[in-house]
Amino acid sequence: MIAIAERKQNIDLAEVVQGAGVEMKSRGGRSVGHCPFHTEKTPSFYVFPDNRFKCFGCGESGDSIDFVQKYHGVDFKTALQILGIDRQNRTITPEIKRQIKQRKHRAALVERFRRWEVEKSNELGLLIRCTYKVMRSWKSIEDLERGGGILHPLPFYEYFMDILCSSDDEAKFQFYKNEATNGELQPC
Repeated sequence: MIAIAERKQNIDLAEVVQGAGVEMKSRGGRSVGHCPFHTEKTPSFYVFPDNRFKCFGCGESGDSIDFVQKYHGVDFKTALQILGIDRQNRTITPEIKRQIKQRKHRAALVERFRRWEVEKSNELGLLIRCTYKVMRSWKSIEDLERGGGILHPLPFYEYFMDILCSSDDEAKFQFYKNEATNGELQPC
């Protein structure tokens, strides 16, 4: 058992947590991120230099083996295998490193998509508010004839805003891909 204790001390818990898709930021000697065990708005999940973790939101805590068991829902033996603790005293196998790299890449893509989602929502909200503000300032038919061109894209703005406000990530991703391909707002 002492051999396992020694081996798990060689595991970089912050790297294992990031490999699970949790974005961690370094603060002093510890890493902080959003807890993977519950939904939260502000980071409360800490990984300390002694390779222990604690969530101050839900109370989960432990070491690298505990994290893997809880995150993957596996038993102790399987957690050891996932961490690559074996007789050759390896702690992270090349396969685990590859998985960690894939998870980091996927987490970065998701983060970029979510950032785009927020930025696009803000942009569309501003366009919609400005359009309605201008419309409220019109006092005559002449004003409408002079500035009516700004009304044409309004249904598109509202359509895309509805997509972004929905929980349909597939529709949002279609919008994201179309905009990336065409460089402008176009119906999906």
